[in-house]
Amino acid sequence: RRLLDYNSRRGLALLTVDGADRWGEPSALAAYSGNLYVVDSGANQIRRYAATANGYESPAEDWFSLSQSRDLRGAVDVGIDGAIYVLYGTGRLDKFMRGDKQAFSLEGLAQPLQQTVALYTDVDDEAKHVYVADPGAQRVVQFAKDGKFVRQFRFRQGDFLSRVADLRVDEANARL
Repeated sequence: RRLLDYNSRRGLALLTVDGADRWGEPSALAAYSGNLYVVDSGANQIRRYAATANGYESPAEDWFSLSQSRDLRGAVDVGIDGAIYVLYGTGRLDKFMRGDKQAFSLEGLAQPLQQTVALYTDVDDEAKHVYVADPGAQRVVQFAKDGKFVRQFRFRQGDFLSRVADLRVDEANARL
């Protein structure tokens, strides 16, 4: 329930996050367009914080309205590109726009996702895909943003990807 900021001139600093002590079960966070998003599985809500001078000192906004259906239990990661993608440890991936769940499913994958731990996407101009780390099957899987399978990455020898915990992708330079 602490957020650190690193600046090469000032070093590490603890940022203020209003209401962090009232989070139910924070399971993932992401930054997008200057805002901080916290997936609070315990409260079944995504909290959006606007940046302030010393962190995120203003109260969070609930991203979902009370009437919008969602179930964030088991969420392990979140990625934002305008839409919010929520990944669950079971391999489920939900996509939301303006709080509404979108018709979205992962298609064309010969072997289902097994034990997912991380996802990566970025704004539309930067990343054209969604990547999912699946250490249960020792791979990283690439999907188009409509959920269609593109390809998977595996090592020919060894089990390095069985221990993957997070990932970042630089599509422009073909780096994973």
